[in-house]
Amino acid sequence: MRRLLALSGLILCVGALTPAAQYSRRGATQRRQMPAPNSSADPLAQFNGTLKTITHKKLTLEMSDGNTLEFFCSKKTAYFDGKDKISQSLLKPDDMLTVDARAAMDGSLDAVKVRRQHEQANR
Repeated sequence: MRRLLALSGLILCVGALTPAAQYSRRGATQRRQMPAPNSSADPLAQFNGTLKTITHKKLTLEMSDGNTLEFFCSKKTAYFDGKDKISQSLLKPDDMLTVDARAAMDGSLDAVKVRRQHEQANR
């Protein structure tokens, strides 16, 4: 009788430990990888307008509807004239620009690509 009680107690203890071990393993393998905020998977928004001011850190663009947007520039911001990569210093006020930007965590806009647009010649 003692053996039967000891054996049933042992079975209960092992049975109680097994589900806990399964849950801890299952949680580790089913954990989903979330992309980091502002990773390259985030879509870029595109803005067209006229350059008003530009510094090393900020770019101000006036949209066709009169609204003004401010973009933050970094060393990762790329500047183009057509397909050619250019320096930021070649951009001048009143240039027509297209800015591809990503929203930052604080709601500001970070410029990723800035392209100078050339006005179409009237035919």
